[in-house]
Amino acid sequence: TCLELRHLAGIMGEPAGRDLDRRIPALAALCADQPLATADPLGIGGLLTAAHSLAPLALAGQTGCGDLLVSVLDQSRPGLAYQAKARDGLSMPADHRLAFRELGLSIGLRALGRLEDLVQRHPGAFGARLSLGPRIERLRPYLPLIDAIEGFWLEPEHRDSRTWKEHEDINAVMLATSLAPEGYLAL
Repeated sequence: TCLELRHLAGIMGEPAGRDLDRRIPALAALCADQPLATADPLGIGGLLTAAHSLAPLALAGQTGCGDLLVSVLDQSRPGLAYQAKARDGLSMPADHRLAFRELGLSIGLRALGRLEDLVQRHPGAFGARLSLGPRIERLRPYLPLIDAIEGFWLEPEHRDSRTWKEHEDINAVMLATSLAPEGYLAL
């Protein structure tokens, strides 16, 4: 987020970018060598959404964004593999599932599709060192999870469940965002 803000501040000629230049290394040091991989669907979706946000910054030549993009993509893979293999969480009844967490994964996978489009539109722009094409290709088999998640929560009886109703506001927003992610992912 700080990298995005610094980039936007630079585009707009705002002095806030200089302040962020001092803060970003301190924040990066806090996160250095911390594992990002998670089996949590919302966390995986967050990693994929972060990758989508980092790609335009890497394309614009922002320092460190390419390496962070690669790390985020690589660390999303074990969680995706777990979600696809275990699938027990995605096969449980609605009362034992949290829609907003699953839909976060779906949104992240939608972001991955948009990231793939960006890489295809700019072949070679990210450099051979990043190997984004092959990295994204290894994640493509998980895209069918989008349909499994959205399809489940689009069923009216599943939205009548206790867990949907307990978190109805965020669930509805997350479902709408997953179905029409353009506004969110274009931010």
